[in-house]
Amino acid sequence: MNQFPCIGQSLFHVRTQKPCRALGGCPSSRLVTIRFNNGSVASVQQEEVVPNETSVCPCCGRSRRPDQDGVCKLCKTVKCPGCCSCNC
Repeated sequence: MNQFPCIGQSLFHVRTQKPCRALGGCPSSRLVTIRFNNGSVASVQQEEVVPNETSVCPCCGRSRRPDQDGVCKLCKTVKCPGCCSCNC
């Protein structure tokens, strides 16, 4: 994630492959406090979360979403359901 998330923004935690919401954090230390849907709270590095929003696959043009299709743990991009590609 390139920019710091806004409070309440819908995010996707890459390591656990679960959706969450941003509660706040510290931009200088690049830590984000998140809350998962089950109510648990964690403080994670900014690089461990991606925005949970729909994007378009550059290879095949299909729409993809982190909470539906998953995120590659190596390159941290959303996997495409059509061509099964990421940036690796």
